[in-house]
Amino acid sequence: PDFHFNFKKPSSFFYLTGGFVFFAVIAFIIEVVLIVKASLAARDGNLYNYPFTINFFK
Repeated sequence: PDFHFNFKKPSSFFYLTGGFVFFAVIAFIIEVVLIVKASLAARDGNLYNYPFTINFFK
């Protein structure tokens, strides 16, 4: 088989994967921050309302 690699112009798959990895890292950092906030609120005995959730029951 004859393989040819073009290193001058990255493929769109490279950009798509890079964007997904960037989004995943940002989401992980936000998740850690929200977990720390919730644990500090629970430690103080306060009720913590999780953001980005839908309240089905009231």
